[in-house]
Amino acid sequence: ALEAAENLGFDSAMIRYQIGLSFLFDENWDDAKKSFNQGLKKEPRFAPMYFWRAMAWEKLGRKDNMLVDLDQYLKLAPNGPDAAKARAVLKSAGR
Repeated sequence: ALEAAENLGFDSAMIRYQIGLSFLFDENWDDAKKSFNQGLKKEPRFAPMYFWRAMAWEKLGRKDNMLVDLDQYLKLAPNGPDAAKARAVLKSAGR
């Protein structure tokens, strides 16, 4: 249904975000990351996508990319709902 909505011209970045979250909650980390990548190509300032892509990166064993995405999330949404968690993870990594 989401892909059909995208084909009809609805907000592609938001749809890719929702699809990415669906994959994430199904523990399909690689497809979640790919969907977030597609969404961020459409809207690179969509802060929550960086946070959730970071969670996918963590599950894929790419902590380096996870830290980069958490840093970007905080740059875009310093007071966002997941900012405290992002700061805690970055602090524990020495960043």
